[in-house]
Amino acid sequence: MIKKYNSKYFNFPIEVENENWEIIVKIFTENKEEIIYSYYDLEEKTSYSPYIKNAILASFIWELPKNILVLGFWAWSYAKYFKDYLWQEINITWVEIDSAMIEIAKNEFKLQDINYFNLDYFEAIDILTKKKKYKFDNIFIDLYDQNSKIPESLNNTDILKKISSLLTDNWKFTINYSDFEENKDFYLDLEKNILKALKNKEKIYLLAWKDDYSNVVWVYNLKERINWEKLILDYLSNVQNWLINYDWNLISKIFVK
Repeated sequence: MIKKYNSKYFNFPIEVENENWEIIVKIFTENKEEIIYSYYDLEEKTSYSPYIKNAILASFIWELPKNILVLGFWAWSYAKYFKDYLWQEINITWVEIDSAMIEIAKNEFKLQDINYFNLDYFEAIDILTKKKKYKFDNIFIDLYDQNSKIPESLNNTDILKKISSLLTDNWKFTINYSDFEENKDFYLDLEKNILKALKNKEKIYLLAWKDDYSNVVWVYNLKERINWEKLILDYLSNVQNWLINYDWNLISKIFVK
């Protein structure tokens, strides 16, 4: 059964197919191109999006954060993943402009107890920076415009400085560069300004992963430059020591080729 949610942000309704064991969320671009924006397997508790899991794994490999800020909901696969594995151990603040996405979260993914701002990220960041109590160990950015690209408005020195001011001393910063190859020049310019805002260029390392949709996730300020083999070993070691929650899908479906 397909449900349609009218969005004030997208020109076409968001379609949600919710079966007994999976949820698929689809959006449509201005050119009427269909994009599977989110997929979650309710039985295996995993998302189709490898870059989401890679970002989580890379960011949490050494320690679990206490507070996370997520700009954009990653169509709820990410939120559902947190709910299934990490929700009770970390505080998460979500920012989402589209009220339809919040309806989908509550109606389809059954995520009722979320702490969110239903605002444009500019407005939300202004509120967070004015209230001194908000500091985050991890900030995840997954913002899209109508054509599945990071909004050009994010490439703004003032807003990037405000975002970086919300980070604690022991921080990670993760960004999903959607359709990287098609927007490479813009994204490289954005990254240059992100590096300036973070004021920590000499300590920044990248963990990049590209899937068939040309999404690239870069995690900044990892403790060291790592390869997949070491990432897996560190992950398994932490799992055995019960330092992070165990998800076999991270290993069997993504890293073991």
